[in-house]
Amino acid sequence: DGIVVSFTDENIKTILGRVNSVNKWQIAIKFNPRNARTTFLGYTYSIGKSGNVVPIVHFKPVEFIGTIHNKQTIHSYQRFRDLKLIKGQEIDIEYVNDVLSYITKPDTELNRLLDSKGQPEEFIQNCPYCGTPIVISNTAKSAICPNVYCHERQIMRMIYALDKLGFKDISEDVVRSLDITDFSKLFGLLNADISLIVNHIGPITTNKLLDYIRYYIINKNPIQDYILMAALSFGNMATEKWKLILRTYSIRQLYGMDEFQLRSIEELINGIGETNIQSIIDGFKIYKDDMNIILDNMNIIDSNNKPIGPKVVLTGTRDPALIDIIHNLGYDCEDNYSVTKDTKMLITADINSHSSKTEKAIKYNIPILSIDEFLKQHNIQLN
Repeated sequence: DGIVVSFTDENIKTILGRVNSVNKWQIAIKFNPRNARTTFLGYTYSIGKSGNVVPIVHFKPVEFIGTIHNKQTIHSYQRFRDLKLIKGQEIDIEYVNDVLSYITKPDTELNRLLDSKGQPEEFIQNCPYCGTPIVISNTAKSAICPNVYCHERQIMRMIYALDKLGFKDISEDVVRSLDITDFSKLFGLLNADISLIVNHIGPITTNKLLDYIRYYIINKNPIQDYILMAALSFGNMATEKWKLILRTYSIRQLYGMDEFQLRSIEELINGIGETNIQSIIDGFKIYKDDMNIILDNMNIIDSNNKPIGPKVVLTGTRDPALIDIIHNLGYDCEDNYSVTKDTKMLITADINSHSSKTEKAIKYNIPILSIDEFLKQHNIQLN
């Protein structure tokens, strides 16, 4: 999406120096987004982990930087309604940061003609995976498959969970190939016929996946409670909400409560509302088997009665091993944290990066460290 122009003369670099961890002998130049006009061919639909129905626009192939594209999500039911697309109409595709970022419907003679003669594509009435009737939200902004046992919802939930638990390089295709719809199936792979797993995903990925499972189940490596619960996708409850609750109650305490006791939490903890409590109640019911196997097999670090450490933000990396190190040093860190005024430091994979997080850190005078600088500061060596 741009280039970085730098002086190479060491004398000039020394004179210009660095300010707030930013090299003054470099400048970033952003390119304008690329655009292409093509023809709309129709919609298909995907289902998210929480049941959100995501329309996917299909169009005649367009090329950006040597890559051919022929489809793009438009994210919401509201956007579907706003576009009012008819097959054969022209659409504009915008390409930013190596991704298709936006689709618009231009005001062209062809589009006006087709608008006058035809009707826009209709939204699906039933989930394409389980057949359950689609429900439109009260705001008419989103469409949802309400079936919590929809196979596609379960698959997408596990894809999300493995990513948040640090199962690096375990792709969506792996989860689908092995039909991993819950933690019982995931942990059960340790006792499965390895040759059958290899037939599905190959020997290298098999070894990686089983090593990750052993990391938690056999080796009993610890996981922070709020990271675990956020990964389980109880109504999309954010990590920050789980932190508030788990400062007071452990996961085991929550799981042992009846509905009346859980509802009383809303009055005891500021920042926790009725929607959050209902998500926990529903989550414990729906994912009861998952909760049992997790509590029986995983080494969970309880946050209750322990202060939350200073906030550390990462940019350019999502390495779970690094996050574990940061946690063990007493800091609070997640791979999706944004830079705010209360951030203790920003750790970057590239000290010359001009990311939005870096720019915010400079704005708030927050220290910026490379990964190596951070590790050296704490006398830690990675193998």
